[in-house]
Amino acid sequence: MISRPIYERGSIELNGNNFVIEMGLKPVPSEVYQELGQAEVDYTQLQMNSGKLTQLLVTPDHKKYWMVWECVSQEELLSLLQGFPLHDYFDYTVHAVMDMVVASKAGMTDPALDS
Repeated sequence: MISRPIYERGSIELNGNNFVIEMGLKPVPSEVYQELGQAEVDYTQLQMNSGKLTQLLVTPDHKKYWMVWECVSQEELLSLLQGFPLHDYFDYTVHAVMDMVVASKAGMTDPALDS
């Protein structure tokens, strides 16, 4: 599921490129993980080094993940997600988000409070 509300104030688009992926991992057979695990690590590192994957958070038991992405479009994001070798085992939801610290510095206020 992808939701993408975009809030604008003046001519500044504040939510065009940031996404949070909320993800769980379905059980991966041991032989599949042995075959694809290193490629998964390498692909993750590639995305971090490219600046597309800006944050990766994981619970201590590695059952729940949150990934913060900066992409040109939702299509680019989906393409990058499909590039993960273990993508077929991902169970995820995509959320379009905005950085409210940046937004408030740019003059964004709560749209419900605008008169």
